[in-house]
Amino acid sequence: MLLRLPVAVLLALPLFRSSAVAQCPAWVQTGGYPGTDNVVRSVLEYDEGSGSELYIGGAFVIAGTAVSPDGPMGVARWTGNDWVGVGAPAGNVQVLAGADTGTGPRVHAATTEFPAATGRVWRHEGAGWVQLGGSFGNSITCLAEYQGVLYAAGAFQDVAGQPASRVARWNGTSWQSVAGGVDSIVDAMIVFDDGSGPKLVVGGAFSNAGVAPATRVAAFDGTSWSALPTFSTGRFRAFAVHDDGGGSRLYAATARPGSPGLEFHVVRLDAAAWTSVGQFNAQPWALASVDDGGGRALVAAGDFTLHYPAGGGSVATNGVAQWRGGAWLALPGLGPGATSIAEHVLHGGARRLVANASITAAGGPEARMIAQWNGTTWSATCGGAGQSLSSFVRDLARFDAGSGPETFACDAIGALRRWNGTAWSTVSGAPVAIERLAAGSIGTSGPERLFALTRAGAYAFDGVAWSALSGLSSSVQSEYALAVLDDGGGNGRALFAAGNFSVNGGVVGWHVARWNGTSWTDLGTASSYVRALASHDDGSGRKLYCGGGFSSIGGASANSVARWNGTGWEALAGGAVANGVFALCTGMDGRLFAGGAFIAPLSAKVLAWNGTQWSAVGAELDGAVEELALFDDGKGRALYAAGHFANSGSTPVAGVARWNGAAWSPLSTGIHLRTYALLATSDRSSGTPELVVGGEFQIAGGIAALNVARWRGCSFDVFCAGDGADPLVVGCPCANFGGPGRGCANSVNANGAELVASGLPVVAQDTLTLATNGVTGSFALFFQGDAFEGNGTGALLGDGVRCVGGNLRRLGTRAASGGVATHGFASGSSIASIGLVPAAGAPLYYQAWYRNAASYCTSDTFNLTNGVRVLWVP
Repeated sequence: MLLRLPVAVLLALPLFRSSAVAQCPAWVQTGGYPGTDNVVRSVLEYDEGSGSELYIGGAFVIAGTAVSPDGPMGVARWTGNDWVGVGAPAGNVQVLAGADTGTGPRVHAATTEFPAATGRVWRHEGAGWVQLGGSFGNSITCLAEYQGVLYAAGAFQDVAGQPASRVARWNGTSWQSVAGGVDSIVDAMIVFDDGSGPKLVVGGAFSNAGVAPATRVAAFDGTSWSALPTFSTGRFRAFAVHDDGGGSRLYAATARPGSPGLEFHVVRLDAAAWTSVGQFNAQPWALASVDDGGGRALVAAGDFTLHYPAGGGSVATNGVAQWRGGAWLALPGLGPGATSIAEHVLHGGARRLVANASITAAGGPEARMIAQWNGTTWSATCGGAGQSLSSFVRDLARFDAGSGPETFACDAIGALRRWNGTAWSTVSGAPVAIERLAAGSIGTSGPERLFALTRAGAYAFDGVAWSALSGLSSSVQSEYALAVLDDGGGNGRALFAAGNFSVNGGVVGWHVARWNGTSWTDLGTASSYVRALASHDDGSGRKLYCGGGFSSIGGASANSVARWNGTGWEALAGGAVANGVFALCTGMDGRLFAGGAFIAPLSAKVLAWNGTQWSAVGAELDGAVEELALFDDGKGRALYAAGHFANSGSTPVAGVARWNGAAWSPLSTGIHLRTYALLATSDRSSGTPELVVGGEFQIAGGIAALNVARWRGCSFDVFCAGDGADPLVVGCPCANFGGPGRGCANSVNANGAELVASGLPVVAQDTLTLATNGVTGSFALFFQGDAFEGNGTGALLGDGVRCVGGNLRRLGTRAASGGVATHGFASGSSIASIGLVPAAGAPLYYQAWYRNAASYCTSDTFNLTNGVRVLWVP
């Protein structure tokens, strides 16, 4: 049957406008790693021909905002703002070195493959890596260029099956032995000129080099080995060439037997002997001559925490120290563990010391695996510094502290952080050990507050100062809940808290308590924890619901879920929910949803209650559900679950999943560790809807996301296109299908007419514009509705399909030129105003009607564009 909306009705309607966001919904960056997610073993400053740049090598998958989802990134390069992956040589990168062996300056990497500990050497070529020769029989510890030849040294005794005793050189086509090599492991290698010409110096645990005795240190002149002085049989771990004012000297980090155990020294080669210039309480693993902007110094880094001056006593050094002016000075704040250091010249010319160790200071800078020293302080070498959360996120809340709505998060150590749309910062003066957050106003018209529940009590934040909500005390357990809800009692919203505490000096136990803005009221004790609070209307009025691990609450038997009737607790009809409820949420269909770790009575981690009975929600998620939330990603309101699951039946839904009423679906490739918190919000600058996910993870959908991630929705979504692609949408009246995403074909354009949206659909700052392409006739009529016509099928109208239904409003006509007509911000009007968009925002539907030739398709003389769904936010 042909359904028609009379032209007179269309012309009597109201107005609209739009904006398109590409590639949504999708995960978006919320800062990046302040460093890398795994060990950095080598740091190198080198010029491959386009300027000196900083490289790092190791076993990391993430560096800054760069991610290698298919395995270790291996090598990353610093752009001046962030890290980028530099291919991925197979295996774990142990050492980096720069060399020009006839093909131009190139970064080289030595890798080790475990557990066999076989090694390989790679040369960087463009976007990839080329392996040099065959595999080494054991690990490679160092690389160096000497006389235009690349040398490798380590623990190996063969390369590609040919003997090569711990030292080998690349002849352009294969690896070959170096004059018999040495008889034990090599730890360090460097080129040094003592005045008689440059030589390749190696150090380690050996006692012979070639055919001659050489105790732990030897030199190679391109033909033969010679012994160098030893330092009381000490093992040589690292070398550096440094000039401290008396000319270039060779320095070494050693470990030698002493009393009562090993002694650790930095020594200098003076004429025919080594002289100790510093003793430490543990091994220095790296030495480098660097200029951090304050002049050149010798820097030592490693496991040590103390330096022992010659005059006695000890000086704290905490993992890194510099030799300057004849004395060792600490570079405080890094911590022990660095094995590689380098001097880095920034693009602006400033100099930095870079070390492969981490710093983490409460309320201060954080750097993971790689840090830089500017001459005064350590900081992260990553554009994501200050934009990540170092420990897992327990809870999230949205609150306006005076400069616009922001996302607040509490982490594993109970610290409170805020995201202003660009970076995370610590909230100063916040209470410590925060377990749960909530935001809202108390009563019917009170000011909005941010509330925090800690193990010491509850607190409120007005955007300037914190105040204690006295009455709760002695929280000692780790199961909590906090929410601002309307329990249907007629007094508006109140703050509800659940946990193991006392209320107003009463007995400590599992309580649910209500704060009315002045005082706490105890709503009763439970037999075990309460972890979920929700306001829900099952058809008999709004009430407070709680979920947890209890079997009774307030004296009433209620297994895991209970309802507050205004005077007491009561169980829900439809059977018990066993094993504990962690989350409650009213779904888009009006049912109450419960998520948890339960396995009975139904095989599911999410259950739905329709007022009389429980039912399983979709194919079972294979892990616990920690949180539930409603969110509209621009394609319709849906229920989202976060937790410890990886699959729903055979469908991968790692960490977070969307329930559309029929099945669970993934959010891209998901989050592959644990998620604990969900917050439906919007970007403060664009108004784009966002679902913030908090938990314990590193990657979300293939992007770096340290414990917090944002799933960005779409402000606009094309729906009900006349292209025949959607089997649920009624076909065009005479099979006059248009192009992808457009309306039905018209008499002039076989692709049909298109409606697109741009701008911000923010009610308070509306910049939405709607524009047509390919309409015929001299004008287009724009109209708005609050529903998808035909409950998702559309309806035939004229030569096209009417997509917009529900309460219709005419937005007005606009002149068309060349098939283009615009309405909204670009034409000087506000669709929010003309369309009477609610101040709280809403999903609304838009379409344009236009004249078409009488002889085309049906006898009608009009057609329609595709529809555009716009998600308005406040």
